[in-house]
Amino acid sequence: MLRKTLLICGILSSLLYVGTDILAGTLWEGYSFISRSISELSAIGAPTRPIVVPLYLANDVLVIAFGLGVWGLAGQKRALRVTAGLLVGYAVIDLVGSLWTSSPQNTALMV
Repeated sequence: MLRKTLLICGILSSLLYVGTDILAGTLWEGYSFISRSISELSAIGAPTRPIVVPLYLANDVLVIAFGLGVWGLAGQKRALRVTAGLLVGYAVIDLVGSLWTSSPQNTALMV
């Protein structure tokens, strides 16, 4: 049951990511999905940053859980273990990077 729940986190993370982008894009008046980058929604100074960053952090937690679920399913399959490790690694790096750029003292250094 735990493994199934962890694997469902992969689906939820994708839905959360897309939902966050759609929500933030519609909340930012004048934002264009065609002419602007998705990363601008979480940029320092963006009006949608306070909404986007916590949702992206939740997404990272879901990706980590999914990666752990893939690892548990992998058994002796090396390719699945590598994939799981890459998923967890990606999410941890993104999580740490998001937390680092979210702290007030680091934000001041970047401006």
